[in-house]
Amino acid sequence: MATRRCWAALLAAWGILMCAGCGGLPQLVFARDQADAASRALSQRITDLEAALGTIPSDDPRRAELESMLAETRLWAAQAHRAVALADEVIAESETPTGPISSVVGAITPWIPEPARTPLVLGAALLTTLWRHRQVRSASDSIIASIDRVVQDDAAFANKFKEHAHAVRSIQTPLARRMVDRVQARRTRAAA
Repeated sequence: MATRRCWAALLAAWGILMCAGCGGLPQLVFARDQADAASRALSQRITDLEAALGTIPSDDPRRAELESMLAETRLWAAQAHRAVALADEVIAESETPTGPISSVVGAITPWIPEPARTPLVLGAALLTTLWRHRQVRSASDSIIASIDRVVQDDAAFANKFKEHAHAVRSIQTPLARRMVDRVQARRTRAAA
């Protein structure tokens, strides 16, 4: 499932970049700005929904509908925020190549005609960005697995960790919680 989502995101991003390549980097920047405006509008909507929830009693039947709308709006806002962040990384990488893929593409682009150059540069920037995200995810997984191993091997550490598990969980970001849950689910499946 996660692999399908990864490939779907990659294909969608590649399609966007190929369309943006037709108009060049300014079109990608324009699309990024539109996503940023949507993200800000969604953040305002979240604030409005939270304020409305604050005025409704907990036993009001409308509360469940508003809570559902708030949860859905938070998901859309998170997606818009991620789209802006990815676009920022791709734009930055295309303007100043830092990765090995972008550096190679940057070295050969002076000899490539303009209609093909922009999609090539943006595609290389996208691949470099996705490669870096994969490295961060792999590093995070290894940190989680190493803590999990210490919990299994050291009873005193395990007891202290369980004692403070709620505090640890409360300061984790939602992404960190999902990553920990994913690693633990993988370990549970492997043990079964």
